[in-house]
Amino acid sequence: MNIKIPTEEYDNIAKLYEDHTETSIAKIYNVHAKTIGEIIKKLKIGKGHRIYSVDETYFEKIDSLEKAYIFGLYCSDGNVERKFSSLKISLVESDKSAIEYIAKSLKCKSKIKIVYREKPRKNSALLAICSHKICEDLNRLGCVPAKSLIIKFPKLSNNDITWAFIMGYFDGNGSICCKKNSMSGFKMSITSSIDFCNGLKEFLDDNDIKSSISYYKKSLHNADIRLHSSDAIKFGFNIYKNAPFFLERKKKKLIEIINYRKNSNRANDDKQYYEIS
Repeated sequence: MNIKIPTEEYDNIAKLYEDHTETSIAKIYNVHAKTIGEIIKKLKIGKGHRIYSVDETYFEKIDSLEKAYIFGLYCSDGNVERKFSSLKISLVESDKSAIEYIAKSLKCKSKIKIVYREKPRKNSALLAICSHKICEDLNRLGCVPAKSLIIKFPKLSNNDITWAFIMGYFDGNGSICCKKNSMSGFKMSITSSIDFCNGLKEFLDDNDIKSSISYYKKSLHNADIRLHSSDAIKFGFNIYKNAPFFLERKKKKLIEIINYRKNSNRANDDKQYYEIS
C-alpha cells in the first residue's frame, strides 16, 4: 500500500485525530499508519491540539449558578488530565442532555462521542476538551487529577452558588433510595472522599439539615454522606430550588417519594418542602 493522500483531506484527518488513533485513521484511508503519522507531523498537531472553539475563560471564577452546577458535575464525574492538557466528562447515554448542557455553556464545538459497551454495561456520552487553561483553572478550584480519594468540599462565594454546586455533584455521584415496591425507608446519599463528606456535612449543619457519614470498611479515603426522611426532603428542596439544570430521572424519583409522603401523611415537618417544581 503506497497510496498518496491528497492535501485536501488533511483537515479531515486533523478532525479525525481528535478521537481516533493513527492506526484507525489509516484503515479509513487504506494506508499505512506511518503515512498518517507523517501527515500529523506535517500539520504539527498532537492529542493536545484543539481544532474547535471553546470558552477558555469559563472557569476563571465560579460566579453563576450555571458555572457552579457544571463545576460540581466535573468534580464528580469529570477527569482532568494535566499531562495532556485535556479534560473529559462521561455520563450514561440516557443522561446525554447534561453533556449537551456543558458543551453549550462552554461554547464548545467539540463532538460529543457515544462510547458503545457490551451489555450489561450501558453506553456513555463523552465530551473531551483540549485546553491547558481550563485544566489549570479547574485544578486551582479543586477539581484535581486523580481526585476521587482527595477532593475537598469547595468554599464558594455564597449559599446559592454552593447549592448549585451540590446539585451538579449530586447528579454525578448522588442517589435516591427507598425500599423495594415501597416509598418508605427513604434516603438520599452522595459518595465522595472523606474530606469532601466532612466539608459537605459542615455546610449542611450550618443550614439546619441533619446528615450522617457512613465509612467504607474496605476504603480509608471514601465515604457516603446520607440524609433520611424529612432532612432528605429539605436537602432536595434546596438543591432543586434554583437549579440551572438537573437530571430529570433523579428529580422525578424524588417527586414520587414526596407525593407518597404527602398522601400518606408520613411526616408533618417536611410540608413546607413539598413543592419542588
